[in-house]
Amino acid sequence: MISVSSPRDALPLYERVTRAQPRHNEAWLGQGICLTYLERPREAIDALSHVVDLGRWSVGDALYWRAWNRHAIGELEPAWTDIEQARTTLYNTNVYGLAGRIAFDRQALDTARPLLEKAVELSDGNCNAAWFLGLLHSTQERWLAGGAAFEAAETSFLISRSVPGILFR
Repeated sequence: MISVSSPRDALPLYERVTRAQPRHNEAWLGQGICLTYLERPREAIDALSHVVDLGRWSVGDALYWRAWNRHAIGELEPAWTDIEQARTTLYNTNVYGLAGRIAFDRQALDTARPLLEKAVELSDGNCNAAWFLGLLHSTQERWLAGGAAFEAAETSFLISRSVPGILFR
């Protein structure tokens, strides 16, 4: 039995599978996610593009992670295209939160606000979405709304730190 406790441990296993079975969607997705956590965004984008090109069930997840990586390296327009496509198949706080963040960074504040609000509505545990919603309100000089959003982000963060084993979203 192989023990895998980190993306660094898992990556060689995914790479072995994709070499042996180049059409193995799940292995390409796993490889892309590992590379994301290892902060190797360009390699992650390449791996995740294989999933998108294969066009199977995990395309939405691959588009989300590819958008994440493209956003991380400042490729805002391709990141926006990917996250908008991902939103056609995925409906969760992470997708809406990332879409809101990308829209915020693109200075599309009227687009960002409902996306971030939806992310927080779907999960009040999405600290990042609440934080960026606070930034957005503050940018637009909506001080009370900004303060409330920052307070929600702080509460979410404190709760996540007090619960053993909880992962940041």
